[in-house]
Formats: sequence, C-alpha cells, structure tokens
Amino acid sequence: MRDRKLEERIKLLKEFINEWVKFRSFLKIGVAGKASPEREEEFMKLKSLIARKYQYLTSLMGESFSADEKLMNIVSRVTSLKQVAEIAPEVGQRGIEDEWHSSFIRLNGNLGEMEGERAKLAKVSRIGIALSRMCPPMGRFLKSLGKAVLIFLTIAVILFVGSYFLDREGRETFSDWTRDRATDVSDFFRQTF
Repeated sequence: MRDRKLEERIKLLKEFINEWVKFRSFLKIGVAGKASPEREEEFMKLKSLIARKYQYLTSLMGESFSADEKLMNIVSRVTSLKQVAEIAPEVGQRGIEDEWHSSFIRLNGNLGEMEGERAKLAKVSRIGIALSRMCPPMGRFLKSLGKAVLIFLTIAVILFVGSYFLDREGRETFSDWTRDRATDVSDFFRQTF
C-alpha cells in the first residue's frame, strides 16, 4: 500500500537535502574565494529557498521532522560567500563544515525513518487493511452469535432432560406427579387439623 502524504514528504525532504548539498557547494566556493556576483545572487536565492522549505517541512511534519537547529543557524550566520572567505579557516570555517555535516546526517536520518515507514506500508495490502477494519464488527457479531448458540443449546438440553422425566412410557407425567403430591399435602393437612 502507498501513503500519498508520506510519498510527498519523502519527495520534499529529498529535494531539501539536495538543496542542502548545493548550499555546501556554495560554501566551498566561498572558502576558495571564487565568488562572483552571479554566484552571490544564486547563493542568496538558495538561502531563502532553504529557509522557506525548512519552515514548510517543520510545519508539515511536526514532531516527526527533527532537523538539527544548527541548520538554520548556519543559514542565518553565513550572510554571503565573500563573508565565508573572510572567516578564520581553523575555527569558523571548520565549525560551519561540522555543523553542516551534523545537519546533513540528521536530515538523512529523517529520510531513513520515512523510507522505513514506506517499506512497512508496502508490505500491507489494501485487503489486509479492509479486514482489520472489519474485524471489530465481525468480533461483535461472532460474540453475539456465540451467545445465541449458547442460549439455544441450553434450551435444547433443558427440553431434552425435561422430556425424559415428564412423558415417558411407564412413567408418570409431570401433571400426574404434581396432582398426586398436592393430594398428599391436602390429605396431610386434613388429618393433622
């Protein structure tokens, strides 16, 4: 079975990861000091696209989207490619690279979870889902059917046992038995009082 919403989330997250990889490529251009005005413009467009998609993914997926907070810190901290070239390589550039990598790993972890969910859903058939939805009503039906069968069997046993004692050849009937007992009781009271 396929979940269209899940498929859409996977598609959006893959696109976001691709844009995050492009962001890193731009960072490398900035570190190398090869930023042209055209590249700066592309970089700014990519930053705004990442910010918008990040907010959209966060609102769409809610708690299940656990992107690293460092992601948006990097996007907001790196104002331009020229600025990246001016950051001290040992401290600033390496820190940005580490934070980027941490966010990249977290994003791929989210993607892996969703693809695992997709794999589970692929094993479930529509027939299986329909049956699972029918089972509670079927269970109630079988339970009430079981009660009806039990009541029927109880009545059948009572009738069978009753017919054995009440009307057999050579045995007195229930009405004869009660009449005789009633006569005995009335005779008892007459004699006693």
